[in-house]
Amino acid sequence: TTDETGEFSAVHPVPADAPLGPVVLETRFTGTVAYLPSNASGLWEIFSPVLVTVDISSPVAVNQTVAITGSVLDNQLDGVPNHEVQLVVEGIVITTLTTDANGDFAFDWIVPDIFDFGNRTLVAEVAPQGFYRSGEGNATFFLSHRSWVTLVFEDGIDATRGDTWELSGRLYDFDTVDRDGLVGFDLLVNLDGT
Repeated sequence: TTDETGEFSAVHPVPADAPLGPVVLETRFTGTVAYLPSNASGLWEIFSPVLVTVDISSPVAVNQTVAITGSVLDNQLDGVPNHEVQLVVEGIVITTLTTDANGDFAFDWIVPDIFDFGNRTLVAEVAPQGFYRSGEGNATFFLSHRSWVTLVFEDGIDATRGDTWELSGRLYDFDTVDRDGLVGFDLLVNLDGT
């Protein structure tokens, strides 16, 4: 209904399953005896929000190959195909992917030696594309140090039943420059798996 100056306003909810893209919106006055009918129309563009998911195993280590998976879904939880996704760790883009026909993506990441150890965040960023809004999802993972063990058979590689076999070695942090020794850790010694 118009007010005293002929102004009107209306709220029109956008159906959750409305087709995406341009839609003609028309307002129409059907007329009266004193006033002929009139109308006005314009283009209204309908967009969908996106839900972005991303998964990574944890913990991971430098030089380890880690599977990263995820998906881009619309508000009806249908996969969005051919959608570009950027994977970012601590502000560094590690790759750009395109979703498959089901809206899924996958990437095998070889973890480089450029991040600090500890809790890290992986973000899947999706910029606005077509009639889909932007979105992002994230997952945390723990970047661990790699340990390394050396082994020395002090008495050679042969032993006699009933004797002892002496061995030694070193447990150290493989990811530090000085290969710092790891102090206070227990190691298991197994002979032929037992």
